[in-house]
Amino acid sequence: MFTSIFYLMLPLFIYGQYNVVPGLQKVQINKGKFKLTASSRIVANAASYKKLERDLRVFKKELGLLTGMELAILEGEFQKGDLVFTLDANDETLGEEGYQMEISGQVLIKANTTKGSFYAMQSLLQLFNQDSKIQRGFIRDFPSYAERGYMIDLGRKYFEIEYIETMIRKLAWMKMNFIHLHFTEWNGFRLKSDLFPGLAAEQSYSKEEIRRIEDYAAKYHVMVVPEIDLPAHATAITDYNPYLGFTCPSMRSSWWQTHSLEEAGYSTDDKAWTLDITRREVRSWVKALLDEWIPLFDGPYFHIGGDEYQYDREKYACEELVMAAKEMGYEYPGDVFVDYINEINEQVKSYGKTTQIWNWWRFSQNDNRQNITSIQPAKDIVINAWNRPRLEGILADGYRVVITSEEGEEALYVVPSMGSKPGEYGYFDSKYIYEQWKPQSGPNINGFKVCLWTNGVGDKPDDWFNQFVDLPVAVLAERTWSVKHDNSLEQFQNRLKKVIFPF
Repeated sequence: MFTSIFYLMLPLFIYGQYNVVPGLQKVQINKGKFKLTASSRIVANAASYKKLERDLRVFKKELGLLTGMELAILEGEFQKGDLVFTLDANDETLGEEGYQMEISGQVLIKANTTKGSFYAMQSLLQLFNQDSKIQRGFIRDFPSYAERGYMIDLGRKYFEIEYIETMIRKLAWMKMNFIHLHFTEWNGFRLKSDLFPGLAAEQSYSKEEIRRIEDYAAKYHVMVVPEIDLPAHATAITDYNPYLGFTCPSMRSSWWQTHSLEEAGYSTDDKAWTLDITRREVRSWVKALLDEWIPLFDGPYFHIGGDEYQYDREKYACEELVMAAKEMGYEYPGDVFVDYINEINEQVKSYGKTTQIWNWWRFSQNDNRQNITSIQPAKDIVINAWNRPRLEGILADGYRVVITSEEGEEALYVVPSMGSKPGEYGYFDSKYIYEQWKPQSGPNINGFKVCLWTNGVGDKPDDWFNQFVDLPVAVLAERTWSVKHDNSLEQFQNRLKKVIFPF
């Protein structure tokens, strides 16, 4: 008796049962196996069928691709051998994305929402892709963090729609629930504007293609977080309309622009990195642009960037910026940028959305590179915390955060042109993150994300990036959904091979 109880308490992967990524939260193994057959059916009760119908049809199609079995979908009573889905909003412990699964003569799935039911489907797809027989047992599964995602840099490198869709499906396969699309950079504005013809790069996304991405993401319960990063990183915009940039040399040029342009073989002459937000007409131009794009995205967030504008040394060297700060009644020229962020935040909120920004306004690298302000962004803005030393202060001030550290052992950045081994910038150390990382938790930590930056490799084919991002995404999926199930990265990779993305 003692021996059997002891074995039930051991992690399941030791016996090869329930090889699922991310690993399951709570499991009880029972004797015997459930076998999926051509006479099995996909069933939902009358109260759940309409809400689940779209997901059931997608599940049926993908299950058929994996097993060769075309199962019937029906509403009503179940029988032995069926896969049964029920929405039951009474289990608070499962939350919005959790599910319960009882595997016996049939498979009975309960969830509070369609999201939870969808994630149960992902677990079943992974299991049936390995074998038509699965161990009988009882599962309760739910995420440890609310937001788990991936950012792709579409500004520096254009990715085809089909690749983005495949990435969305991969994320859903791993129970990751958002994709952050960084649409704008110094070398390309990737959204085709009707209001400003000619602004978009030759390779960019039309409004019809944005609708396609949103519809595909919704099909797989993945939230799209769009980003238009301003007022810096704006070289493509000031090339289109030079009037929008600063005229003072210190705010017109920047290290990031010079480095990026020279690296890409372009001249840095008369290029403006940052929009001149001291002028009302420039802010009005930005707001007109955002009015065109904010409503075209379905999700609750819109990311406005706010990253890497010039440091205080350059700000103070710009007479019009210093004068603008005084006229606005602010103590520091950096306050003008925070004022801009807060103004755009009100615009985003007018569409019923929540603003996201990077934590740049809080970043001071050394005595010569300072960002000092007397005012702060509004507390209802979600901060993307890439600079680990500033995280605690941001949390202490009451901001909600998504953590995506850029460097150090806990780095969640992937920069193929820079990081090729542990300790280098832009290297995601999958071994450390899987085996030793202790993800921080707290009421204001929404979650975590992997960020792919395509600096210097914009000419590479889309699939080339998979070798750099597939494992980090899987590692982060495991560490943010469930507990660490394996002792080593190598053991995790062996489990991962069994549930490798099949579509």
